[in-house]
Amino acid sequence: MPEIVAAIAALAGTALGGAGSYFIARKQFEQEDRVDRRRRLIQAYEEIYVELTEADAYAQRLQGALFSHVPEDAPQLDLRAVAAFDTARLEMLVSFYAPDLEEVLGRMKWQIAALKTQLVDAMVNDRSPHEERVERVRKGMQAQAEMSGCLNELKTALGESARSALGFDIPPSIGSSSE
Repeated sequence: MPEIVAAIAALAGTALGGAGSYFIARKQFEQEDRVDRRRRLIQAYEEIYVELTEADAYAQRLQGALFSHVPEDAPQLDLRAVAAFDTARLEMLVSFYAPDLEEVLGRMKWQIAALKTQLVDAMVNDRSPHEERVERVRKGMQAQAEMSGCLNELKTALGESARSALGFDIPPSIGSSSE
C-alpha cells in the first residue's frame, strides 16, 4: 500500500510540476508576444512616416520641374521627374496599422495626381505661351500647398494614432505638424 501512495504522490507531483511549467511558459510567451507586437507597431509607424517624407520629396521634385518650365527658353523637362511614386506600400501600412489615416491619404494622392497632371501638361504643350505656363505653375503650386496640408495632417494624425495605440508620447518631430 505505501508503494501505491508513493506512486500517486509522484504522479501528482509530476502533474503539478507540468501544470506549473505550462502556465509559466504561457505567461512568458504572452509577454514576448506583446513586446513583439509593440515592436512591430512602432516599426510600422516609423515606416509610414518615412513613406510620407518620401511622398513630400517626390511632390517637391514635381513642383521644381514645373517651375523650371516657365521661362520661354526653358529646357526640355526631364521625364525622370515624373517617374511614378508608388504609394502601394504606404497604403498597405496605413490600412493595416493606421486605418484612421486612409481618408487624408486619399486626398494626398489626389494632390500628387493634380501636380503630375500639370507637369505632364507642361511637357505635352512644351512651347505654349508664357501665360499658360504661369497658369500651370499656379495650379501646381495650389496642388503642392494642398499636398503639404495633407502631409502635415497625416503626420499629426500619425503621431496621435501612435500615442493612442502605444500608450506613450511620441517625439515632437514625428507627431507635430510644425515641420
